[in-house]
Amino acid sequence: MAVRRHRKVVVVLALGILLALSGFGVDSASASIRSSLALSLNPDRSSAVRLDGATVKGQIYVFVRDSETLDKVDFYLDSRWRETRPVRTDTEPPFDFAGTTADGTAVPYDTKKLADGSHRLKVVLTWSDGTISSRRANFTVANGATTTPTTAPTATTTAPAPTATTTALATTTAPVRPPTTTAPPTTSAPTTPTPTSTATPTPTVTETSGMCSSSPGASADSPTLGQTVYEGTGTVTLSNVIFDAAHSDDLVDVYNGKVIFDHVTFRGTGTGTSGHTLEIKNGGSAEVRNSVFEGHPSEDTIQSADNGDVLIECNQIGGRPGEDHIDTKPGGPVMIRENTFTTRPTYKTIQNHNTYSPVHVVHNTGMYEVFYELGQTAGTIVNNNVLTNIWLYDTTKVLVEGNTVPEVKHGEASGLRDPVAAYYKDNQIGTFKFNGGSCYATGNTGASLGSCTSGPAPASDPIS
Repeated sequence: MAVRRHRKVVVVLALGILLALSGFGVDSASASIRSSLALSLNPDRSSAVRLDGATVKGQIYVFVRDSETLDKVDFYLDSRWRETRPVRTDTEPPFDFAGTTADGTAVPYDTKKLADGSHRLKVVLTWSDGTISSRRANFTVANGATTTPTTAPTATTTAPAPTATTTALATTTAPVRPPTTTAPPTTSAPTTPTPTSTATPTPTVTETSGMCSSSPGASADSPTLGQTVYEGTGTVTLSNVIFDAAHSDDLVDVYNGKVIFDHVTFRGTGTGTSGHTLEIKNGGSAEVRNSVFEGHPSEDTIQSADNGDVLIECNQIGGRPGEDHIDTKPGGPVMIRENTFTTRPTYKTIQNHNTYSPVHVVHNTGMYEVFYELGQTAGTIVNNNVLTNIWLYDTTKVLVEGNTVPEVKHGEASGLRDPVAAYYKDNQIGTFKFNGGSCYATGNTGASLGSCTSGPAPASDPIS
């Protein structure tokens, strides 16, 4: 395979539930909880409510709503990085979390198996047309609670609209390329920029960091901004903002400083031969979560280059990028986790060649191809659903663990760009193509990995 041109580098009960279900007035399925994770007191799943936000104890009946066109449901409870398998996979409706009896009623789940406190259940849904989506529910177990039962699920989001001031950050309509810097310091008080637009966004805190929202993206009435550049040394938080513009270069750039994008919608169409939806470069750092990408950039949806720390989590990523959905070039560490990809890009879903720092791709769904090449140093590909292949070229010490993938390609057919010390652990692999290099393999199912050394990776070889 030829190496692509080097683009610009500017761098997771019957009695005793703490809910009064009559307060909800829910007796049948409704469009508002279509395909959501539902909670019932009864084995026949009647009088169901949303699991998300509920406080529970004892036995509960949890299931997936509206299963007529579902082929498979994978349940993940309190998923962690190194969790390699769903706690349950169901391929026949009704899709009950604890299983289904012979007479069609649901099997109860005993919450006493869980510690009191917050928990998360995620389902990955495979539909009859081949598409994949996911749902998440955050709930609280309180078997030791002595307080009065609640009458409604505890809401997990809030919608205040504070107005913040701008500090040490300028927004421009055209890039002013500063010299490369190291990752900037992060301040403790997020601020809001003054964008080049007649509408000033009002930041809204909608989720606790690290928790995925069931409704990503900005609200329909959010202010809309055009091409925007953030540069400076402070931290900026943006929420409920829509970026939408025809752009010959990047739609949004982050230079220096740090920008937190939370519940943001990215649209816009690339009009030239280059340009990304979001580029993080020149020492810039970013957190991108609970956001929606639906634009059509000329090159990548997200690109990082000569960047500070980058976190990309809990996003819905679609659109039609001219090249990759996410492309990481040499720079700081990048974490890509809990994202749902809804479209196939022109080139790769994830394309990593960060020679400086590890890149972690963890628990994502709907990815077509994951490609590590050009000296990617360390990193992990863990617990993902990949639709076509994972491909390692000239990489060093990459961990591939707990993934479900039809094909893994190890090295280039010509033998010129072979990986060193790749670690394949507990994956379900359809076909393994070994083209050279070195690897360790343990606990994998499906294809034979006989070309790799049998056994776990040596403890002396860290992967990050």
